[in-house]
Amino acid sequence: MRKSKSFLFLVVILVTLALSKVVLLGVVTRMSLQCGMVTGQIQIGTILHTILEIYPMVIFKV
Repeated sequence: MRKSKSFLFLVVILVTLALSKVVLLGVVTRMSLQCGMVTGQIQIGTILHTILEIYPMVIFKV
């Protein structure tokens, strides 16, 4: 019982992290769209690349 509870807690944390990243990405996207389309696309690409690099590290660290 205790093991499943801690696993559920871990899932909640991962989902929360994912949601916060999506929200952050949305905010940055909106800001960068106001700055300009080309720079926005570059920023979004960089952010996605960074998330893809960091996210596996976060999962394996936990």
